[in-house]
Amino acid sequence: MKNKTYSIKTKALKTNRNAHLAVNILKNNRKIFSKDLSCVTIMEIMLTDEYYKMDDIFPDCTKIETFSFSEYDTSKLTTALDMFNMCFKLVALDLSNFDTSNITMMAGMFCGCKSLASLNLSNFDTSKVLSMNGMFNQCEKFTSLDLSSFDTSNVIDMKYMFYKCENLASIKGIIDMKTCIDYSKMFQGCTRLSGVKIKNPPTGFDGAGLKPEQYEIVD
Repeated sequence: MKNKTYSIKTKALKTNRNAHLAVNILKNNRKIFSKDLSCVTIMEIMLTDEYYKMDDIFPDCTKIETFSFSEYDTSKLTTALDMFNMCFKLVALDLSNFDTSNITMMAGMFCGCKSLASLNLSNFDTSKVLSMNGMFNQCEKFTSLDLSSFDTSNVIDMKYMFYKCENLASIKGIIDMKTCIDYSKMFQGCTRLSGVKIKNPPTGFDGAGLKPEQYEIVD
């Protein structure tokens, strides 16, 4: 019976041009669809139908090991909230064609990607982003992050951004906290991190988990 339901729903989704309906069907039938199939199918539907939000698409897709955006136009996306949250088997992610110019929410985007050792974020446009809450939370294999392309001057929420990135030793670029209101535990557990450059720290900034010798304030 499960196989029959699986077949019928899959066929319907392939011909359904209503992205909202298709996404809701898949999200409400996680027990019927295998996690990796439902996630990828949702992604294809959303990008094909010019869907604007990528909230809660890949969370708990524990079978996904690689993914590429090379064939998709993501220029109209406005949120990427929890996009790859807890994809703990993910080892490779091609973001070279991932257009982030209209995205405002990146909270939890790579949270819990414990097998991911590196990310190329050189093409990321973050000038409109308001929340990076937990963006790299528990990315335990990262030893370095190049955020030199990041503009964080409009980010209000940075709490848990690098929480428990235990092996992270360096962050290239400047973290501008001009608009930041909440930075609680931003660097908590990042004991190996050093040379972090902070610009426009909020009044009373206490390092957010970093010791004074681990960061510097820059103009």
